[in-house]
Amino acid sequence: RRTVDMVVATSAVVVESKKVEQVIAPPEPTRLDPVVTLTGIEMYLEALKLASQWQPPEGGLTGQLLVLKFKARWCRSCQGVDAKVKRLAREFPQVRFCEMDFDDNRELCRRLGVTSLPTFQFYMGQAGKVEHFTCGVARREKL
Repeated sequence: RRTVDMVVATSAVVVESKKVEQVIAPPEPTRLDPVVTLTGIEMYLEALKLASQWQPPEGGLTGQLLVLKFKARWCRSCQGVDAKVKRLAREFPQVRFCEMDFDDNRELCRRLGVTSLPTFQFYMGQAGKVEHFTCGVARREKL
């Protein structure tokens, strides 16, 4: 709780000044981002390892689909597909969604064949990379 001064005014004329007690609501709990940011080769390798070892709760094939988005802070097309990727990550929790900043990981991105942004790579369990494509706002339906 805190006390604040409140002034009620009409047509720029002060009508009344009084103290009002204001209840401060607790902050909203933060929601975890459904897209994991990979910050280097170690995290990239760990994400691949976890995806390849994943066991579905209902049984079946071992391995998890991993979607890796390569982006940059300055890339408008990357920003344009961000909301869709986050929505897909919430819609399909059984799929691991990750992203990597191109500027912070240039050498690794080049080794992975990233030549334009945003680029998406799909990995499936032991099979490894199964798809690689560039997808701007105009082609985001491909996701």
